[in-house]
Amino acid sequence: MIRIFRELWLFFWRDLSIARTYRTVFVLEGVEALFGAAMFYYVARFVDTPALQNALPQGAVICLFARRFRFS
Repeated sequence: MIRIFRELWLFFWRDLSIARTYRTVFVLEGVEALFGAAMFYYVARFVDTPALQNALPQGAVICLFARRFRFS
């Protein structure tokens, strides 16, 4: 009888461990997406500053990037 309960507990624990790893990956992907969006926002704000645009040559690639991919 105790053996049956032990086997049931081991199956339950295995299923719980599998479900926990899938949920952990899902949560981490969400955090990664939020961090990436915040990083793009702050990089776009840095690139779009007038002091940086005046310091670079007129045909600089970063100015083109700042004008086309503005995240504000």
